[in-house]
Amino acid sequence: MKKLGLLCIAVLMLAVAGFSVLAETLVLDVPLYLQKDKRWKDCLLNPDAPGGKTIGEAGCALCVLAMSESLRTGEKVLPDQLLERIEMSGDDLHWPREYEALVRSKEGLLVRQAGPILTACLDSGRPALVCLSSDTLGTHWVLVYGYDGLNKEDPQTAHYLIRDPGTRDRVTFNMTKEWFPRIRIIRTFDVTDELRDVAEAALKQ
Repeated sequence: MKKLGLLCIAVLMLAVAGFSVLAETLVLDVPLYLQKDKRWKDCLLNPDAPGGKTIGEAGCALCVLAMSESLRTGEKVLPDQLLERIEMSGDDLHWPREYEALVRSKEGLLVRQAGPILTACLDSGRPALVCLSSDTLGTHWVLVYGYDGLNKEDPQTAHYLIRDPGTRDRVTFNMTKEWFPRIRIIRTFDVTDELRDVAEAALKQ
């Protein structure tokens, strides 16, 4: 009983201090496709574009979309297969009509703004396809496919799980901040009015 009393006091102290004792975990079943995979790294993104780049050089958005499509369709969709189904403009892909941008920001979102949007997507069974940016490195796409130990009242980037087509080493959102500190675009598929409302409210914070 004494130990139980001490545990209750500790939980109460954490709650008073503003910490959630109900950290949550959710993980969607999404594959990891790396741009440098030998099966497709040398495939041109657009064979009709003079001097075009390969998937290995600039295919992060394509790989992220293939990961998401594998979940959305329930079938394995590989980047080189997807390349045969979609339209390209230069080295940039035309996003399928099922995918909508919940957020577009030239300045970049703060974590407290992006957190509710990422969480809402995941809670609805959808990954978040996120475009990050850097003044020196340009843009890079990653896919947020879950969270682990997340306090939804105070979301932190360390708790969001990512699939990064550029490397196996970056597995949580906070690992991207050194290279790509800003969140520019958040997309997902089959967007609902509820998700749009969450995004609109988050951007007003």
